[in-house]
Amino acid sequence: MGLLSFPAWVYPVGGIVLLFIFLPRIGWVAGLIVIGEREVGIITKKFSSRNLPAGRLIALNGEAGLQADTLPPAGISVIFLAVQCKKRACGYDSAG
Repeated sequence: MGLLSFPAWVYPVGGIVLLFIFLPRIGWVAGLIVIGEREVGIITKKFSSRNLPAGRLIALNGEAGLQADTLPPAGISVIFLAVQCKKRACGYDSAG
């Protein structure tokens, strides 16, 4: 028995705590995007087998380009290398 002996449950719980502490710092390496409460993630797909039809600005059927789907606020999402996500602040006017 060593000088520091911990119960077996301490190691997985400690690992989860460390993951939540360092996730925002290392998330970009793993492709994780953390969207805050007052943010929304705008997705741009870089590559696709289908091109965006002429005259359309937003991709509705998985084409390359600005996607119609967004990442919801207060969430963690996995983003792959073929997709870019920009976080934008969204808020409301406190006067009305």
